[in-house]
Amino acid sequence: EKHENLEKVVEELRTDLTEKKEEIEAIRASKRVFGRDNPDWKKAYESDINDAWTMGLVTGKGWDTKLGKSTLEKVNAHSGVGVSSADFEQTVSTNVERDIQLALTLAPLFREIPMSSATQIIPILPDAGYAEFTASQAAAGSSPHGNLEERGDTYDGTYSGIDLAERTLSTKKLISQSYLGNETEEDAILPILPLIRESIVRSHARGMENAILVGDHADGVYGTGGATFDGLVQIASAANSSASHITQSGTAFASESLTAAGLLGARKKMGKYEMNPADVVYIVNMTEYYNLLSDAEFQDVNLVGNMATKLNGEIGTVFGTRIIVCDEFATPAVSKMYGLAVWPRNYVMPRLRGVTIESDYEVANQRRVLVASQRIGFTDMIAAATSVHVLQYKGS
Repeated sequence: EKHENLEKVVEELRTDLTEKKEEIEAIRASKRVFGRDNPDWKKAYESDINDAWTMGLVTGKGWDTKLGKSTLEKVNAHSGVGVSSADFEQTVSTNVERDIQLALTLAPLFREIPMSSATQIIPILPDAGYAEFTASQAAAGSSPHGNLEERGDTYDGTYSGIDLAERTLSTKKLISQSYLGNETEEDAILPILPLIRESIVRSHARGMENAILVGDHADGVYGTGGATFDGLVQIASAANSSASHITQSGTAFASESLTAAGLLGARKKMGKYEMNPADVVYIVNMTEYYNLLSDAEFQDVNLVGNMATKLNGEIGTVFGTRIIVCDEFATPAVSKMYGLAVWPRNYVMPRLRGVTIESDYEVANQRRVLVASQRIGFTDMIAAATSVHVLQYKGS
């Protein structure tokens, strides 16, 4: 009788163990895993950190809000080491700057130069001419110039040397601000924190794009009063011979339709800068982008070899040159600019510092102001070079 009872108990235990087999295996495996799915606290709690920091600025309480305290507790428990609020602020500042960069279309085309002061002078060496073939051991050039010449000088045996020039880099402050009334409660502001941060990122991105394209020009939102640096269109307009930098269409505005041949014509006027098509970039407005998509020649170009990008919906290239669409051109109208070809290597973006976000309370107005700022610039290295050519609608 005892033997029969024992067999019955063993069978019941065997059934239970079979049912719990997967759970037991999972428990055994967990004992060999000491890490977490995402051990980096900066990525694991990125959204919470951004919201908590923004709320601290908006309310003026810093990290002393309920969300801030909760985030600090979670991050410190997750990381296993003490994380200070200074680490959070650096992380948020980096995230904001990264998000602005991700929202930019034109800025990534150009080199960014970090600066330690508001202005900085850098030396510029023009392109060289031809070296000298000689039957004797010595070259014909005399001291102190030697026989080096600038590009464009006549090769005639007389040498004046290369003139070393300089370029002054400077930055302009880009700033955005928003206001919140002091009646705003911590719980009420929580749902719109991501929207406030997104607005800051988007406003800076749009400001940089507009300034790079049409800064200090009548087509730009900042006007011609010098509030911003010169953009590509203004650099072309202010060149020694603007006729060699701007082509005004001969077709009436109502009938204008950009074609691949039109873009190629702009590139042909860039002189030595158009030799390598991969180094040149076309920038067009939305209207001419759609006109270009309907151009038969552009469609044929995109169906050849590695440039067959029409199949996956990309705008593709024209004869090996990339095309970028930008919505910062002025609204299409007579005499307005609608596209350009640019050699980005002739342009740099000096940066004094990253993005800084601060807040302050205005007692008289009973509100808190949230300010985001950065210092950025844009300039050409070789002045008046044919490294940009602009396309313009026909005048009235």
